[in-house]
Amino acid sequence: MWVIGSLKADGPLVLLVDETNLNERLKVMAVSLAYRGRAIPLAWWCYPQHQWPMKQVQLITTLLTWVAAGIDDGRTVLVQADRGIGNSPALLRAIEGMGWRYLVRVSKGVRLKIGGNAPVPFESLVRRPRDRWRG
Repeated sequence: MWVIGSLKADGPLVLLVDETNLNERLKVMAVSLAYRGRAIPLAWWCYPQHQWPMKQVQLITTLLTWVAAGIDDGRTVLVQADRGIGNSPALLRAIEGMGWRYLVRVSKGVRLKIGGNAPVPFESLVRRPRDRWRG
């Protein structure tokens, strides 16, 4: 992608995954580049409300794959997603499989399986607003 290739920054590329409703008729799933406080759309898919073109994880990984074609090997990439998108273990595994990192916001109802232990509620690890957990 010429957009990524023309960047002067050496740091990690931050990709934003977001779904937006346009009126009540159309949705757009997009992968954008976070750059200087802006989001530059790199790949997107528009579809009628309630008519997914494919399953959500497949749609997002398709868009990420399109974007990956324009990223040099060895470049650090961080994918950020919000609640609803970031709650998918399958998506997180797909991002890891691309050799990328992720940072996602999750709801307190998410359960995490840490190591070989039984799943625990996320809210037991992060008890107050602005608390953080990394794992």
